[in-house]
Amino acid sequence: MRKIRYNAFLIIILVSPIFSLFANFSISAQHGNIYIYYGYIPSRIFVNEFHEDSGRWEILKNTITDHGTIGIIGITDATDVKVYTLPDKRLVKKARIGRYEKLLVDLPNGTFFKICSTKPVSVMLMGGRLLDKGQLQTNTFFTSVDGGYVGKEFIFLQVGHPYFYPVLWVGWHYRHFGFSTRVMALEDSHITLKDEDGRVIMKFDLKANEEKTLNVTHFRVYHLISTGNVMVHSYTGGRSVFYPAIYGGFLGRVFYGGSNEQPYWKAPAYENWTFILISTEDNHIRIIDVHNRRLYFEMNIASMNATRLHMNTPFWILESKKPVILMWKSSDYKDGGLSILGLRANQTAAIYIPPGESYIFPYKDTIVTIDDIRMRLHEDEPYRLREGLHVISTTENILIEVVNMQRHQGVGTFAVCLPSIQSLDITHKGLKIKPQLQVEPQWRTPSWAYYVILIALAIVIAVALRIIRK
Repeated sequence: MRKIRYNAFLIIILVSPIFSLFANFSISAQHGNIYIYYGYIPSRIFVNEFHEDSGRWEILKNTITDHGTIGIIGITDATDVKVYTLPDKRLVKKARIGRYEKLLVDLPNGTFFKICSTKPVSVMLMGGRLLDKGQLQTNTFFTSVDGGYVGKEFIFLQVGHPYFYPVLWVGWHYRHFGFSTRVMALEDSHITLKDEDGRVIMKFDLKANEEKTLNVTHFRVYHLISTGNVMVHSYTGGRSVFYPAIYGGFLGRVFYGGSNEQPYWKAPAYENWTFILISTEDNHIRIIDVHNRRLYFEMNIASMNATRLHMNTPFWILESKKPVILMWKSSDYKDGGLSILGLRANQTAAIYIPPGESYIFPYKDTIVTIDDIRMRLHEDEPYRLREGLHVISTTENILIEVVNMQRHQGVGTFAVCLPSIQSLDITHKGLKIKPQLQVEPQWRTPSWAYYVILIALAIVIAVALRIIRK
């Protein structure tokens, strides 16, 4: 009898660490090599359209959706994934996924969630009635297999058809807005693109500061391999996005991006589309038009000012003397937007929070200071941020999701690649980008000025001919 008890005691001692390991993986990020992702499904997913003829708003019934979707893509084989709702920490899905495998999880509107994985994964937060058809606008940067936004290898889920570009009437003719998914080279690179079946789709070379649109299809997984560091950006319309800094995180001094022509419409629904740049100190920035190899513009930035920028160039580099946060914000009035950013431990940043639903996600007990108010946030308990311009500092890594929409509006569609908490620690200090363009400010002549010059020249020629004839 004593021998049986002794053997049972030994079994308990030997097995208990294994149970402890699974218990830790179940929800805690404090033990083991577990990768953590957070997010929130907007409470309102629909489009409330304004009819100018009647002056009334109408919620379009074919845009109403009661759930969002999390798409988790395996980067390596045998990756264990668990999905929880917050703050109740209820397990809603667990699975082991392989490379290129998709795990789709639907969650109701207004749901907070947490994803724990034993290896890095690619996570897409997406939703809207047009998701199934691929007729949705996207604006997101994909994470590399290491978790950062700059890298040499990417496995990602393409969301949205490459041929679905919003078309708008501008300047007496139609213009396309968007360029689908493209790769931007930070270094000279030879690039190979494969699909989820292992077939080679594209092979091409890019010099540093060149870009190319990818041949991709909606809801398929792709594998991009490069010999140099690149970024992969999906853009088929003006959806909200925080731009990642090329040296890591979101607070930085150099950003790569693009934005096809933006209209200068005065209606609130459209002038609300804008780039927003914020610095905690007086600052100076310049924008380089990469395609035309010229200085697009430069300007001084006042501290603690949500500076609006207007950039109508498909490929630009933004340089700042001091660290800034850069956001493209879609219209709060027209169809809302969803975007995500993060702050590394001990970082301080000024962030504009638009109307809507915005939350901080702490992965462990964290001291966060918001506008000089110091508070302790507890692990896995989202904290709501109020509308306005805030200075935020943190003692630990945090993620922040921003859902921008007015009270009458919802979010029409969204598709955002989520970073992990751990990815905020990734830096690219050894990255050697091409020397910045040595350009001087150029005065850009307005288009109407050319007509004035031509008319004046015609008058001068006419007068000269009359004098000669006399």
